[in-house]
Amino acid sequence: MGGPKSASIDINAISPANSAATFAAPVLLIHGKNDTVVPISQSEVMQRALEKAGKPVTLIRLDGEDHLLSEGDTRIETLRAMSDFVEANMGVR
Repeated sequence: MGGPKSASIDINAISPANSAATFAAPVLLIHGKNDTVVPISQSEVMQRALEKAGKPVTLIRLDGEDHLLSEGDTRIETLRAMSDFVEANMGVR
């Protein structure tokens, strides 16, 4: 969609963090601490924005993991976290 220096896109206008108050469902953020594609700070900004808006949010930081979740153990951890989140927030069994 563009970077912070993109002339054609107003990044602040399309940032989900700026519309956190409109979120209607709980949010699960999962981010590898070694992600070199998207800085973990972006997930942390989103978490803070949702918390400030009084919205339910969970951020899971994966040690030693990259953007693609390349490690098998953290892929399993991610799938379990997603399953637990859905069960806890959506009543799926």
